[in-house]
This record gives sequence, structure tokens and C-alpha cells, in this order.
Amino acid sequence: MDKDRKIIGGYYIKARKIRNSAVAHFPPYIREIWDYLLCEANHKDREYEGFTVKRGQLFRSYRKIRDDLSWQIGFRKMCYTKYHMKAAMKALRKARMIDTMKAPRGVLITVLNYDFYQNPKNYEAAHAKAHEASHERPDESSTSVPAINKNDKNKKKEKKKEGKKYSDNSHEIQLSMLLFSKIRERDPDFKKPVFNKWAEHIDKIIRLDNRTPDQIRSVIIWCQEDDFWQSNILSTSKLRKQFSQLWLKMKRASDNRYSDTTRHNIAVGQKWLEDMSDEDEKGTD
Repeated sequence: MDKDRKIIGGYYIKARKIRNSAVAHFPPYIREIWDYLLCEANHKDREYEGFTVKRGQLFRSYRKIRDDLSWQIGFRKMCYTKYHMKAAMKALRKARMIDTMKAPRGVLITVLNYDFYQNPKNYEAAHAKAHEASHERPDESSTSVPAINKNDKNKKKEKKKEGKKYSDNSHEIQLSMLLFSKIRERDPDFKKPVFNKWAEHIDKIIRLDNRTPDQIRSVIIWCQEDDFWQSNILSTSKLRKQFSQLWLKMKRASDNRYSDTTRHNIAVGQKWLEDMSDEDEKGTD
């Protein structure tokens, strides 16, 4: 092959760690649509019909995506359905892989964390180690199977214990810090937690319990103002355990507060009408 020959069309990076993500276990059509979005996202900012589509974004209609991913069976053109598109977009948004914004004639799709995963520099350390390992000359004098290093096993166990790392501006960390700050308002000596551990429980509330960050934020604020719950919800694990009960009680309290206000307003209105009626009667006497 000619060394000066270049591949036309550029490239995009797909990290191997995706095998450990939620996407790896999605149905095949969602995985294909995700791969399409990753491939088609802009690698630099571009102008499109008067507005800027930034790096990591693409503007498409669902019809266009379905058409681009079509295939042939004999003479028949086959496409994914509208249901497939909506289900895929919903699943990818829920997994926090993309964000979408409706616009005239299409949807503006943002691939989240695009800059981080599409920056080759973030893979250099791993690439260098792999390169060194692949060019290392084997010891020809030894034909035995290499022994398992117990230290390597321990390191793997430690990594599993450490779990996922959350960024400081993630919903998981921000909500954990919100709960901590509310507790500290009442108890300045409350021990600072390991926020990454607290974030794991927030992540489960969002990912497994299907609660939104706004719902979690509302429950945290409400429970830390409630005389009973503020002394019982002192960690995110406790928050998750009691979340359904807290949510229902918060909604009920809100409804009752609304009802009391409504009744008060009705009473004030009736009193005003009675006063006006009395004045009218005096005026006619």
C-alpha cells in the first residue's frame, strides 16, 4: 500500500469502554442509530440555515435518519419506523448519551461529552502501553503459562470498589452537594461525605428509578425543611430508600397548601361581596 495514500472522509473515535455502557445492551436498532449520530456529528462548528450547528452536534429530521439507515431486501427498500426513532432517541437521552431540541424541519441533536471522547490525546496513555506490549519480544526460553499476578487481581477488585467517577458539574454530584449543604445548615459539624459514593445513589434514582434531577432537587429541599424527615434523610442512600414516600408526601402537602389558600381566597371574596352588599343597602336607605 502507498504510504502517502490518505483515507477520504475523516474519522471518528469509538472508545472500547462503550462495551460497559448501557448502549451495549440496547436493541440493535438503537445501537445503529447511536453509531450514526456519532459518525454524523460535526467535527467543527458549521452554519446551517442561519444558525450555528456546533462541534458534536447535527441537525437532522427523523425521516432523513431513517432514509440514511435504510437497507434493501430484494427490490424492497426497508426502513426503521417512526416508533424505532422515537424509542431510540428516548433511550439515548435517558442514558445521557445525547440531548435533543426540536426545531423547524428537524431536530438539533447534541452528542454529550463529544469533545472528551473524540480527542485522540485522551487515548494516548492507553495507546502507548498497548504499543509497547505488542512490540515486546517474548521470552523464548520459557514455554510455561504465565502465573496470575495476585496484585493485578487486587487492583481489579479495588477498581470495582471505586466505581464510576462523576464530574463536579454532573447532576449526581450537584444533588449530593445540595443535600449535604442543607444538612450543614442545621448541623455545621456534620461529617463531609465521599461525594462520589453519594452520587452513586443519585445515579440509581435517575437511571433505575426513572426520576428526573428536578424531581430529586424538589424532594431534597422539601424533606430538609420538614420537621420529621430532616432528621431521617441524612444520606443519598436513605433518600433513595424513602424517595417514593417522600415524593407522595411532598405532593400531598403541596395540594393541601393549595386547598387552604383557595379556601382562604374564597372566604375573603365572600366577605368582600358581603361588605359591598351592606354598603349598597345603606346607600339605598
